[in-house]
Amino acid sequence: MKKLLLPLLLFLFLGGASAWYMTSGSKSGKSSSDTSDRAFGTERDDVYKIFLADRKGETVTLTREKDHWVYNNKYKARPDAIRNLLDGIEKIEMKYIPPKAAVPQAVKALATHGIKVELYDKEGGQIKVYYVGGLTNDERGTYMIMEGSDQPYVVHIPTWGGGLRARFFMYDDDWRDKAVFTDEMEEIEMVSVDYPKQKENSFKILKTGDEYAVEPLYNTGTENSKPANKGKVEAYLLNYEFIVAEAYQNKHPKRDSISILVPFAKIDYKNKAGEVKQIEFHPIYTTKGDGSPLADHEVSTGTPVERYHVNLNNEDFMLVQQRVFGKLFWSYNSFFD
Repeated sequence: MKKLLLPLLLFLFLGGASAWYMTSGSKSGKSSSDTSDRAFGTERDDVYKIFLADRKGETVTLTREKDHWVYNNKYKARPDAIRNLLDGIEKIEMKYIPPKAAVPQAVKALATHGIKVELYDKEGGQIKVYYVGGLTNDERGTYMIMEGSDQPYVVHIPTWGGGLRARFFMYDDDWRDKAVFTDEMEEIEMVSVDYPKQKENSFKILKTGDEYAVEPLYNTGTENSKPANKGKVEAYLLNYEFIVAEAYQNKHPKRDSISILVPFAKIDYKNKAGEVKQIEFHPIYTTKGDGSPLADHEVSTGTPVERYHVNLNNEDFMLVQQRVFGKLFWSYNSFFD
């Protein structure tokens, strides 16, 4: 019995000491076993609104709407940017607690350069708030701190090496979806393609029921008396199912001077939902050896075009590629046998 008494007393003493430490180890009343300030990961399906803000005063609001997200309550957000962001929100984990010597600098950097992240659920309730800082020296971890905590952590996404900051914040049009056309063929009501300098090639496609009518856009005496080949019309309209621009250029310094030029082509578009789009294409000729653009007198028939400046609805200025949009530039006679 005496042999068992000493281990039993030691066990009770250690248990009591642990209990005292757990209940009194934090002046804030939080148990030392409380790890909520390092639980950064959140299930993506629980997140319906994300608010981001940097120390410069720039803010971003992303809201879930059915099958897509909306940027700043106005524009459809880029699907790939949202996937990257939600991937980070869900899979982020604490990697390690930084050494004490590194904490003051980490806290200072978070205070001056941190990105504030607020997550909300479907009912608008706040899930959590934390700050995303810069990279560690080896660039394999990112400093983060939970709001209300004074302990920063180094976090990462397991199996993925790299900083997380770029996932959480981009500026202006970088968040916006660059898709110009996304409708399936059955959703298209009207398309017209106008070539101001080649009017005989311009055309309009109108859908009536299950039938399509192809008409010349100008009275040039080139109207075809035969009905358009339905298969060719459908093949053309299939090209509109997913067409994406290369980039937004709303701050392009020559936007106004380019926009007043006569475009190579103009596309007017309407779908069943009543959405209307008007697009003007301005070619970018860059075939000189030094990459500089050709002057007007140097442009001739057959000069290759790789990209266009595009005016979309007189609202957005974009850069698009010929290899993507070139399949939309048919001529009127292309639809007939």
